[in-house]
Amino acid sequence: MAYLACEVNTCAHNGQGLCSLSDIQVEGAGACVCGQTCCHSFSPKSAGQNSRCGGSQPLTNIDCDASRCQYNENGLCRAERVRVSGCKDHVCSSQETECCTFTCR
Repeated sequence: MAYLACEVNTCAHNGQGLCSLSDIQVEGAGACVCGQTCCHSFSPKSAGQNSRCGGSQPLTNIDCDASRCQYNENGLCRAERVRVSGCKDHVCSSQETECCTFTCR
């Protein structure tokens, strides 16, 4: 499990910078830089949804298909700390997110 810091405030799973999911999926099979990855588990908040998610936790399992990442070990992220961020201020889809911890081997 990794300490997951999420900066994507428009995600329904984000509660005060933590994720309420116990397991997320990071995509980026051919990624060479972090901008070519994304959090496939992103789900946009619905109108009026409270920003606090019950059950948000710092430790999350991360399934990862970014095979070129130095932290990827058999499809699982082995980084101790992971930061997920948005590519723009108001993220509306998973394609607008990225794993900032990605480091190409």
